[in-house]
Amino acid sequence: MNYRPELDGLRAIAVVAVLLYHAGFSVLGRAFFPGGYLGVDVFFVISGYLITLILLKEMGRESFTFLGFYERRARRILPALFVVMAASIPFAWTYMLPSAFKSYAGSLAATTLFGSNIYFWREDQYAADGSELKPFLHTWSLAVEEQFYLLFPVVLLVCWKFCRRYLGALFLAGFAVSLLLSEWANDRFQNANFFLAPSRAWELLAGAMLAKLEVERGRNAYPRASAILPAVGAVMVIAPMLVLDDYAPHPGLVTLLPVVGTMLLIWFAGGGDGVSRLLTSRVAVGLGLISYSLYLWHQPIFAFARIRSTNEPQVLDKLIWIALAVLLATLTYRAVETPFRNKRLINRRLVWTMASVGPAGLLAAGLYGFGSDGLPSRFESLPSFYFDVVKSQAEHSPTLGAPSNPCEDYAGGDDYCVFPHGLGRVTLATVGDSHLRTLSEPLQEVTEGTDAAFLPLNRAACPLIAGIDRVSIGTKNPFPCTTRYNERRMAVLQEVSPSIAILGGRLPLILESTGFDNREGGIESEDYHWAFVEPGGSGSSPAPLETVQRRFRETVERLLAEGIKVVLVYPIPEVGWNVPQRLAELLPNAAPEDMREWARNHMVTTSYDVFRQRTASTYAVYDAVPDHPDLVRVYPETLFCNTRVPGRCITHDSEHVYYRDDDHLSEAGARLLVDLMLRRMEEKWGRLPASMVADSSLGHRTLSQAGRGAER
Repeated sequence: MNYRPELDGLRAIAVVAVLLYHAGFSVLGRAFFPGGYLGVDVFFVISGYLITLILLKEMGRESFTFLGFYERRARRILPALFVVMAASIPFAWTYMLPSAFKSYAGSLAATTLFGSNIYFWREDQYAADGSELKPFLHTWSLAVEEQFYLLFPVVLLVCWKFCRRYLGALFLAGFAVSLLLSEWANDRFQNANFFLAPSRAWELLAGAMLAKLEVERGRNAYPRASAILPAVGAVMVIAPMLVLDDYAPHPGLVTLLPVVGTMLLIWFAGGGDGVSRLLTSRVAVGLGLISYSLYLWHQPIFAFARIRSTNEPQVLDKLIWIALAVLLATLTYRAVETPFRNKRLINRRLVWTMASVGPAGLLAAGLYGFGSDGLPSRFESLPSFYFDVVKSQAEHSPTLGAPSNPCEDYAGGDDYCVFPHGLGRVTLATVGDSHLRTLSEPLQEVTEGTDAAFLPLNRAACPLIAGIDRVSIGTKNPFPCTTRYNERRMAVLQEVSPSIAILGGRLPLILESTGFDNREGGIESEDYHWAFVEPGGSGSSPAPLETVQRRFRETVERLLAEGIKVVLVYPIPEVGWNVPQRLAELLPNAAPEDMREWARNHMVTTSYDVFRQRTASTYAVYDAVPDHPDLVRVYPETLFCNTRVPGRCITHDSEHVYYRDDDHLSEAGARLLVDLMLRRMEEKWGRLPASMVADSSLGHRTLSQAGRGAER
């Protein structure tokens, strides 16, 4: 093939867009290049064009072999990828706490098998760290390409031999089916639509169609078109990157704009027009040549820098990240990529040896780290308070019963779980989201050996409000929380009556439709845009606060009318920072007693005023429920806010860490809240069955130290 420098210039546009997007620059409070993720789509079209062009020309000369094709793929992709993956391991080992390290290790294993797109699609989006903290999230696009090229040469060769005359029509049909699939899946399976190959194939086939046309007819000169259409293509590629954001329905029909723009640039660029001159400039071509290595390096650098940063990174920080990525990419291109592409320097045997040994070692490392739950043993030799930090972060959501049953996340059927073994004289039921799920293990423990039972009816991001749906605005709804589902939970409570229903959850996240910002640099990594809507609503018009108040009041009143006692748990303070991670960054390397002293005098806290502002609408919803003899109100803020540090909400003391991330309580924090909750219940309703009040010296000691806490 004749070298086309303008294609390297086009690669430069794609990789710069991705870098700017992942760096997260903003101008006047608005994201700069909010649609920079479309750079990946540009890469897909270029890749589809070049690979198909090579395959068709080789098939036409009858020189195509699968061994030759996959050897070229191995030379092009594997060496640089393995270098970046291996280089990341020491940083992950040193800086990642167990939960994050487990996710990283899983992605390491999946990337070696070119299945990282499937891994990230299947990952728990609610519990996982934000995308900017995942060093190998970007490898999903490599997985899509390799999965496509695993099958594409086979299908292409069969079509070439038996239905060559219909090859163009088959490309067009595949393009149309895949595009329509991606558009259809946007509202239904958005994560799968984004990550999986079937809904991305049309972008690769867009390039393949150009290659087919070029092989048959050549890229004839079109003087007038070549003077105008490159500029049109450039606008079609760049404009969506400046306008679209994370909530655009992508990939789908909207993605046609940059894809068609890329096709125009591939076909018409290369002449004397201004756009072609820019694409073939020395800087653009240079960036294009290192674009693959630059793409590989940028995400691990950005992720580890963010993990190690105790504050929100500034513009200068991000510019340094980019400069480091460019430097490492340049070195990798010259020292790794270029030699491995040279068959005189690196023979076929060495390539296949590298392609076998490299994945084996990385796969083993990834599987070991994942199977060992992130290797918390790495920190056993550290001072006791630091190890408690690690233990808190390593905690998972409570897992009750067998891994295959629905106890942890109630599915809505008849197979709900009751602990210890069946219904008791009184059944304690938690009915809420993951915030209430953190209370499961302490509640299960306090019912053991009593004539009471524990029933978890929790689902991530789903508080109990009958007659209203919780939806995701602009994205798919990964955690169904519908009127039908909540009615089923209400029915279960009636089936097991008499019972005590514990209601609550992270209502501020839904009512405010945004992640938490503590206004001191702690900004939630994932900005969930969720809202309550009337049944059948789209989410474009969230239900008014008055409607949510009315629906919640009706829900509680229905339960009370059935003779079910209700414990209403008000909001658990959000933090903004991942508490264990922030403590790990801030703690000095000191002896145990010095570390405890540091923790006592340098507490990680957040503003109580910000908490009050953030939760005002949630309190309005809960306070709208009238007082009732069978209703108990529990205020977690009395444990954490305005107690030891006036005007602040604490996240730990000198002995224990109360959060396992930026908003979920750790085991220690959950035991405190359960202890408070049971005491409030006993105060109002008298002695609970078999004296269930938690025998928790931690809880008693901390509560006595904290005093009454904040008053509402």
